[in-house]
Amino acid sequence: MTKTISLVQQKGGSGKTTIADQLAFDLYGMGYKVAVADLDDQQSSRFHETVPWPEEEADFIIIDTCGSFEAKFAGVSIDDIISESDLVIIPVLLENDSLKPLSRTVQRCESKGKNYLIVINQARPRKEVQRELLNNIQALYPGKIAQTMLIERATMSKARLFGAPVSKVRGGASMAENYAEFLDEVLKEVG
Repeated sequence: MTKTISLVQQKGGSGKTTIADQLAFDLYGMGYKVAVADLDDQQSSRFHETVPWPEEEADFIIIDTCGSFEAKFAGVSIDDIISESDLVIIPVLLENDSLKPLSRTVQRCESKGKNYLIVINQARPRKEVQRELLNNIQALYPGKIAQTMLIERATMSKARLFGAPVSKVRGGASMAENYAEFLDEVLKEVG
């Protein structure tokens, strides 16, 4: 049975496309049939450019959404996508202006009774401001935050540029390990 994972966050630039692509590359590398639906206006997913759409039913469909809740893609709204998802991943940057969009995204998931997982993206956990914001998010959403934070690394930019899994980029071993840990959490969440 196909599992649908969507990346939803009202705040643009939170890393939805990058996370979608890396999850897709990793799942594909594990032998799963993966399809990525890039619904972002920028259409910048690299996965669907390098891996053909599966001819058979996909094991996983990963949906990369745009930042606007009002947007529709072929008549499908963000609320429709949330409703049809087995898991909604909400990427968050540890910045002051991330808390309101996070709250609105969580409210949409909870109003539909959908499972969601908040992932801290581009983390620099040694910065005091980021530690403080992380503590606030953990207090607001206990048990809904991925244990694995996606650490900020230049290798991720290279992977995006080349349309490749971070594991294939020189110097990407630690980042690949970081994503593998996150993927384990995602797979547990979707069953």
